[in-house]
Amino acid sequence: MSLFTEKDFRGEYYRSTNATREPWTPKAKTYSAKDYHVRNFSSPSELEWFVSIAIYFFFVLGSAIKIMLSDGVSATDFRNLALSTIRPQSLTMGRDLAPPALAIVANTPQLLLSAGYLLYNRLLTATAVAGEWAAFGAAAPKALRTTRPAGAQRSTRWLQLPHRFAAPAVAASALLHYLASQALFFAAVRVYADDGGRVVRDVSGLGSSNAAMLALAVCAAALIVASMVLGWRSGDDLLIQF
Repeated sequence: MSLFTEKDFRGEYYRSTNATREPWTPKAKTYSAKDYHVRNFSSPSELEWFVSIAIYFFFVLGSAIKIMLSDGVSATDFRNLALSTIRPQSLTMGRDLAPPALAIVANTPQLLLSAGYLLYNRLLTATAVAGEWAAFGAAAPKALRTTRPAGAQRSTRWLQLPHRFAAPAVAASALLHYLASQALFFAAVRVYADDGGRVVRDVSGLGSSNAAMLALAVCAAALIVASMVLGWRSGDDLLIQF
């Protein structure tokens, strides 16, 4: 088993100049547990970290900008959060768009959240794999994992995301989708005359709720912080138990 990492190879190679660059020469290396106390940040790639966090940060930043450009958040907004109340003053966007276009725009955040969940799930899976790998260095030997365990063998449930990660991730994703549906939605209003018998006009547009946007931003920020905390931990601190 090699104790060298990619950085060992690349560092030795790129420290030399083009004129003196020679093939890398292997050298003896003493194992030290302190040297291999690797943070879980190193499990996923830098691109995976950036894209996953960027999606949720987009919702935090977008919600904050929308709230600052509007009238803020009131207690009434929070009471009406679960009722999807449509108010004329909330239909301030997209009045010039056709209903199909409004429906597409209103549901675009749902697509982004679905992509964000898949990437976030990938981060958690990489973190769980780091914990599984660190478990091989624990004091007790680890039994073989098989599809049909017998005796001391273990199940292959490790091929899936552990329940302690999967359950909160699914719950948070469902909450984000619900809050996004309350924060931005397609609405159509028919205005009647005072006598109630004549249609004055039909109004359609994008409705919004500042309270839902605030809750969405808080939930998205919590997921970002949670990923940072898990990433800062080292693999041997994350021995997962079922």
